[in-house]
Parts: sequence; C-alpha cells; structure tokens
Amino acid sequence: MSIESVINLPKQSISFLKERILSNFPLLRPIVTKRPLMTTQQYEAIYPIVAHALYQNLNFYDVTIEHYTPTDSNDRQLNGFTLWDNTSWKAYNFVFTYEGTWLYDNQPLQVPNHVQGFINHMVCNSYECLIYKKSLTKENLFMNNIERMKMEIAGMEIPEAELALYLEEEGLDANQSYNASSKVAKKAIYATALSILHSVANQPHLMKNYKQDDMTITDFAKHLQSRINQLELKVRQMPSTDSKPSNFFNLFK
Repeated sequence: MSIESVINLPKQSISFLKERILSNFPLLRPIVTKRPLMTTQQYEAIYPIVAHALYQNLNFYDVTIEHYTPTDSNDRQLNGFTLWDNTSWKAYNFVFTYEGTWLYDNQPLQVPNHVQGFINHMVCNSYECLIYKKSLTKENLFMNNIERMKMEIAGMEIPEAELALYLEEEGLDANQSYNASSKVAKKAIYATALSILHSVANQPHLMKNYKQDDMTITDFAKHLQSRINQLELKVRQMPSTDSKPSNFFNLFK
C-alpha cells in the first residue's frame, strides 16, 4: 500500500488501524492522568503497600516479577510491575496512577471493591497525616482510632483508658485500624473530640492543665469554644453512612 493511499484514508479507517495497533501493542497506549489526587510524597509512600495488596489478589503461581516504570501525560514517573508467567511467558503489566487507580496494559483495571477500598483507605489516611504534619510511615498510615484521636486533641494529656471509653461511646474500637475514607469513622472521631472538649469546657478547673504557657485561661476558653463550634458544625454536616468504595471522586466532593 502506498503512502499516498494511507494519507487519504478516512478518519474511521485510521482510528480502526490505530486501535488494531494498540490492541497488539497495548503499552503504546499513552497513560493520561485526568485528575491527580496525590502528591509524589503520598504516591511513593503508599505504592509499595497497595502493590502488595493487589498482588495478593492475583491468581498467579509460577511467575517472575519485574519493576515497571512508565510515564504519564504529566511526565510523572509511575510505579508498577510486570508479571511474567513462567509457563506461557505471557506478560501482565500493572501500573498505579496518581488518580489512585490501577491500570492493566495501560488501560483501567476493574478491581474488587475491597481492593479499591484499601487504596482509598491508604490515600485518605496519608492526607490526614500530611494535614496533622505526621510522616508518611507505614506505622502512621495504619494508625488505630486512639492514635487518630490523639492527633485531633493534640496538647491534651488524657489517659488512654479514658480516651477508649469516649471512642466506645461513639461506636469505635480504640485499637481498630482508623480508616479516613470512611465517613462514619471520621464523623465518630470528630464527635468523640467534641465530647472531650465539652467535658473540659464544663470543668473550668481543668483548663489550666491544657492551656499553653503563653496563653491565659480566658484565651484558652475562647479558643476552646471556637473549636467546639467548628466541630459541632462539622459533625452536623457529615453524612452518617458510607458508600461503596468505587473510586476517589466520590470521596472528595
């Protein structure tokens, strides 16, 4: 076939040929990031964790694993892995995106809800670590409810047994892993913090134990009431049920 005849092909034929080429060489398909939802710091921190979780859900037995590092449309290097079936020598290419989704041969991979839910869990927990200026270590990403509660009431030294009771009143197990992607869990944490702050506000003699050195009791009381008002509004506005963990877009609206 001459070059001239190729140039004069209708658009439909060109599109057909393009798809035929991409179906035979799927890794030529560009990876377009539409809405990145992680910083590079978050991405690098959670990738090893979510990659291990995905691998545990793949039914392969005799395989060789290689690191796979393509680039997305924003010139960001992505992390992924290639599984070589040692029997058939077929290659399976998986890559994790800044949108918090997995691609298979550079196309969206439909993962089970519990896998996507785990990804959501890690991304949302990493956001909260950054907000509260915590390092993105595995220990912090897998913090439990009582550790998350301490972040919310930083500066207040309350016995763990007492904190556990406050959490229990809001339906949370102190030692259970905290999941920031759960609206129910987040609301319960804020409601617990609100109960603690109300308790302090109702016992003025305790305020001197929690105020900072450069703050008067009066200033601390005003700050405390402002924080109570903020939390009351937040708790009222938060939903009380969780939706299925389909993707991040529902989580951040």
